[in-house]
Amino acid sequence: MKGTTDRRACPPRLVERGAQWSRLTRLLTDAGGGYGRVALVTGPVAAGKTELLHAFAEFAAAPGPHGPDGPSGPGGPHRPPEPDGAGDGTEERGALVSTVVCSASECALPFGVASRLLRTPALYAGDATDRLLEQARHVAGEQGESGGPDGGFDAGTPAAARVLDALCGTVLAAAGTRTVLIGVEDVRHVDAPSMHWLLYLVRRLGPARVLLVLTDIPAPRTGCSPLHTELLRHPYCRTVEVPLLTERGVAACVAAHAGGRDGGAGDAVAADEAAAGEAADGGAAADQGAGDEGALDAGAADDSAADEGAEILRAGGGNPLLVRALLEDRRSGVRDGGVGRGPDFQKALLSCMERCEAAAPAVMRALCVLDGPARTDALARLTGSDTATVAEALSRLEETGLLYDGGLRHPAVRTAVLESLSSGERSRLHLAAAALLHGEGAPADRIAPHLLTAGHLEDASLLPVLHEAAEHALRAERPRTAVSCLELVRDACTDARSRTAAEVKLVSAESRVNPAAAARRLPELAAALREDTVTARDATALVGPLLRHGRTDDAAAALRRARGAGREPHAREAAELRAVEMWLACTHPRLAHRESPVPALSPAGAHGPSVRPLLTSATALAQVLGQGATDDAVADAEHVLQAARPSDTTVWGVEPALLALYALLYADRLEIAQPWCERLLEESRAAGATVAQAHFAAARAEIALRCGELPAAYEHASGALALLPVPAWGVLVGLPLGTLVLAATGMGRHDDAAAHLRQPVPDAMFHTRYGLHYLHARGRHYLAADRHYAAAADFLSCRELMTQWGVDMPGLVPWRTCTAETWLRQAGGDRDEARRLVNEQLAKLGPGPSRTRGVALRLLAGLSSPHNRLQLLAESVAILEERGDQWELARALADLSAAHRELRAHRRAWTVARRGWHVADACGAAELCDELLPSRSRLEVADSGRARAETLGALTDAERRVAALAAAGHTNREIAAKLCITPSTIEQHLTRVYRKLKVKYRRDLPSELQTYLPDTA
Repeated sequence: MKGTTDRRACPPRLVERGAQWSRLTRLLTDAGGGYGRVALVTGPVAAGKTELLHAFAEFAAAPGPHGPDGPSGPGGPHRPPEPDGAGDGTEERGALVSTVVCSASECALPFGVASRLLRTPALYAGDATDRLLEQARHVAGEQGESGGPDGGFDAGTPAAARVLDALCGTVLAAAGTRTVLIGVEDVRHVDAPSMHWLLYLVRRLGPARVLLVLTDIPAPRTGCSPLHTELLRHPYCRTVEVPLLTERGVAACVAAHAGGRDGGAGDAVAADEAAAGEAADGGAAADQGAGDEGALDAGAADDSAADEGAEILRAGGGNPLLVRALLEDRRSGVRDGGVGRGPDFQKALLSCMERCEAAAPAVMRALCVLDGPARTDALARLTGSDTATVAEALSRLEETGLLYDGGLRHPAVRTAVLESLSSGERSRLHLAAAALLHGEGAPADRIAPHLLTAGHLEDASLLPVLHEAAEHALRAERPRTAVSCLELVRDACTDARSRTAAEVKLVSAESRVNPAAAARRLPELAAALREDTVTARDATALVGPLLRHGRTDDAAAALRRARGAGREPHAREAAELRAVEMWLACTHPRLAHRESPVPALSPAGAHGPSVRPLLTSATALAQVLGQGATDDAVADAEHVLQAARPSDTTVWGVEPALLALYALLYADRLEIAQPWCERLLEESRAAGATVAQAHFAAARAEIALRCGELPAAYEHASGALALLPVPAWGVLVGLPLGTLVLAATGMGRHDDAAAHLRQPVPDAMFHTRYGLHYLHARGRHYLAADRHYAAAADFLSCRELMTQWGVDMPGLVPWRTCTAETWLRQAGGDRDEARRLVNEQLAKLGPGPSRTRGVALRLLAGLSSPHNRLQLLAESVAILEERGDQWELARALADLSAAHRELRAHRRAWTVARRGWHVADACGAAELCDELLPSRSRLEVADSGRARAETLGALTDAERRVAALAAAGHTNREIAAKLCITPSTIEQHLTRVYRKLKVKYRRDLPSELQTYLPDTA
């Protein structure tokens, strides 16, 4: 009937347990019919055996029929006559149920399990039971019960046999009128006398109405226990395997949990599996099989539940206890760390691990410490076990769902296990793992994380491993890891010289992460220099950090130590010192040797890969500053940039790339420097290298400034200072601050420029190349504020320093043109001195086009007669246009417009002024825009330009080129010469342009055409 079928069905909460439930109900029915049965329920730890037994015990104890019609015993479909008392409706009263849980801690109690079973209400017979149990313990005591798993109990003695038989009789007597269900959980922990009693009972179950259900984990691979061996002999013993949940089963649990009830999607699973289990019980062979034959309906869980189920299956391995814990964490809202980060999962995982017993917990911890699959022999050495024990433990852990293919199933498993360890235990395991890997010859990158986690060293032989790991980390652009390794090395060093050497490397590594923090280590190293505990090579490495943070005297002491290493130092030390000398020559010239000119580079193999980039780029920069923009210097700078990375040198970081970039900057090769700088800036941003990103942003700002892109320069420089605060820059702060001041001054934001100049800077900065940038910027700000004497003082300070250092090249700081402009703008200024300075600048530059030459020609025009002025300004405009300096181009156009007005060429002056206004507007130079056009005219030009910009698309390429040159003020003959076509063709093009743009005169051409001028070159 329908009610009977529903009652016998597997409870919905037991997902994917329908086949096992059906098999147990069949065995209970057989037992009720007088066919004693034994069910050995096996499965991995926490697979749900206990839950299945308890649910089945509740079902068996409840009144009503307990199984399908028809026997499953050897008699086939025809049941033999039932014994007295059977078939009289007692089955409707429910079975007598007695269950007990075995424990490893209680296996020393003789007859402990038997005593607890027989004293349950179902089997207890009063004083008779007590007397039997007392007699049983007396017999065990007389045999000298030792309490081990074997117990030393001899069941073959007459006294023992009589006691065991009497105890079995108690159970059989209770089964005279009602079915008896005896459940023993974790039967492997049963005490030895009770185990012999259970075996006696099993041998007497043939005609008894008893179902004995034993739960256990699968037998060890090395062999079966005596109990398992005995059970396998009896034909009425059945094995019921309880496997882990499948992906569909987990999805069903997720769906049910989301519905807030125990059933849900599992209902269909239970029904399908029950039907499959009924079919599978048709023969003994099918009874021995324990797979999940039931198929899960594809619609049991929705797509979202299936997706989450897959992740939960990956974390929990299908283990019901872990799956339930993961779902409880989800219900509690613990999702911040992802799946597996909740407390319930961690507790359940540790429970599973400990219940695997033997060496499984230790092996699991070792696996988690090693972080990945490991060989059995390695795990054995790490845990102090033999390989067979480790293999068995791995098997248990994999069966339980904690491992997969010898490795951890999910990162959350490792996290949970490691978090459960005390700090001392974790440290001990990681040190042991490091020693193990070191002995196996593992690379330093695998050993170092264990030492870092341990937080200290106990074996000095591992110090080279940390040194190697730090160097690898720097080359892989992971400076924080290098810092951690070197801190551990420093703490482990016992002598002063070794500790100082580690501290020097630590400063170099930390400078890439936090220069301000690295600066705090310098006083201790300065003291070590005075105490002479610093080697010559370490002294060489200290020069850069000391100078960066303004410790000039200490840097000089380090240089004396490095230079006094001996007349024949090691080749590497000599190469490193030579690179430092070249770097000093172009950055801190006051400290550099100046006996000889810039040397030629040695062959590539003469220096190590860690020295060569710095030496090459420093030499290129020194050549540019000392000899001008030579082709060799530019080529060398490009070669460095082609492979430039912060890891080029473990000591100098980004310095080689920066030196190469500034060599191109000072050589006026902005078109080469800009793409390289943008690539390096993007790479450092992607790598999260804040210090490198700040330095490249400052270089990019200087490039934008020299291209006249004032807003971009201001933005990049501001970004550089946002990434690194001013104190962290040290003396290098002159670069971004100088750019900020110049950009703000050019845009007319004088208050902002003054605010930047109020930032405190180190005095040592003014003795470096970086100080020249700052002095130049401050002088330009003073000049814009009409503080002419202050401006001249700064420019002349640049002259004094540059000539003293031998780096008096216009590409670095154009102090001559700046000083000349100061005299020109000052009322009563010395125009003769201004002319001398400009001519001197032109002579120093040579005939080639450069932005500095364009500026010099503009100033020379101001010192010339009106007719010569036009020619000089036209040449200046052409050069600045070619070199791409938009800010200086706008200034030259402003002067050219003024020159045309002075000669009363008002139409041409208007055209040039309009062009200059657009260039200045693109630069963000508001003051220059006001100078070029009054506010009203500027607005009219802007509005007309916007109105006509939409019509420019109607022009052909040829018409656009002609119109652009005409809008720039060129005559038809000049346009024809530039484009190599006839003047009549120009006239035809312009006629069509006027018609399309609906204008009548050349002066009405929209200024937006100026953007096409580069295409007309």
